[in-house]
Amino acid sequence: MLIRCLMKHLPLILFLHFVDANCTNVLSTLIHIGESFAMQGLITAGDKDIILEGLDQIEKLIQDGKFEWRTDREDVHMNIEAALIEKVGEPAKKLHTARSRNDQIVTDLRLWCRDAIDKILFRIKQFQVCF
Repeated sequence: MLIRCLMKHLPLILFLHFVDANCTNVLSTLIHIGESFAMQGLITAGDKDIILEGLDQIEKLIQDGKFEWRTDREDVHMNIEAALIEKVGEPAKKLHTARSRNDQIVTDLRLWCRDAIDKILFRIKQFQVCF
């Protein structure tokens, strides 16, 4: 609910900054989950390969600035997961983290805040050196 409120009221540029800071983490997590699920026999090796290929394609789109970030999808996870389902279909629907969406969003927001605080502190230190 918090992210939905933020997404509704903050400029898109802030959303995109948040996405940039966290999409690599989200992609890495989904890749790890896909590999783990395959090793545990929860998904087939074929499904794993399809999922990983789809995630590679999405990562390339993000890196090239061609990925369509949609604010109606609420967060980075929903954007990537929806794009993966659009790309590969049913195998992507088997990819669940066993963590609630709220936990994932709060973790992402916390990481983004920590990154922003680090940048602010760095700028403050630079400013202090000037005097």
